[in-house]
Amino acid sequence: YTPTARPAGLSVTVTVSGTPLPVLPRPVGALGPLVIGRADRPSVPDQPVLAWDPVTGPLAVVGIAGSGVTSTLRAAAWSAASAYSPDELHVYAFEGARGSLAGLEAWTHTGAVVGPGDDDRRRRLLHLIDRELRRRRADAGPGPSILVLVDDANALMADLDAERHGAGVETLRRLASDGAALGLHLGFGVDRASGTTAALWRGTPNRIVLTVADPADRLALGLPSSRPRTRPAAPGRGTSVTGAVDLQ
Repeated sequence: YTPTARPAGLSVTVTVSGTPLPVLPRPVGALGPLVIGRADRPSVPDQPVLAWDPVTGPLAVVGIAGSGVTSTLRAAAWSAASAYSPDELHVYAFEGARGSLAGLEAWTHTGAVVGPGDDDRRRRLLHLIDRELRRRRADAGPGPSILVLVDDANALMADLDAERHGAGVETLRRLASDGAALGLHLGFGVDRASGTTAALWRGTPNRIVLTVADPADRLALGLPSSRPRTRPAAPGRGTSVTGAVDLQ
């Protein structure tokens, strides 16, 4: 794959079979573009690649169960792990109720996959993220790139609110708003645009919308009203809000 230009946010790239993505200049500790799918352009024989550039900010994937939310997050993790060694990349995940990210635990890149009922490990992982944000903010030196995945951000934020764990909510907010510049990158999935994730949306320019239960969510997430989806998307198909690109 060879980009036509340096990717910015969710970008569509031109496919050249057998040619790897070039190494682009990055801030220390930052990940390069991660392939998460292909643009759905029936008129083009070789479908362009859709890549998320984590330097531009977090990635949000919105869709009901079975629409491909977790698969998109796993694709980002796989793309990163394929390009970086375990010394260069650490992966952490907050698991959803379906347990679809549990397979990441077998990877040598993965530090932890925390389930929804494991309050103690969840607090420890949030503390680790908070400590690393503070360390890098204090110019204590770069570390490995860190990729944090949240499979059901609405549920996680609701749990933290119920526990009155304001520090955890604030850590995730700072991860979304400040992490990219410090080499900590966030990808999260939600089943709807409304809910408890307002603190994350403000720092998240990169958004993919799959099948949603309420069509109003598409408008709330920034898709032009002139591009309504009148039928449910097949699993794994949706639209990138950046540039309103259909994807598969």
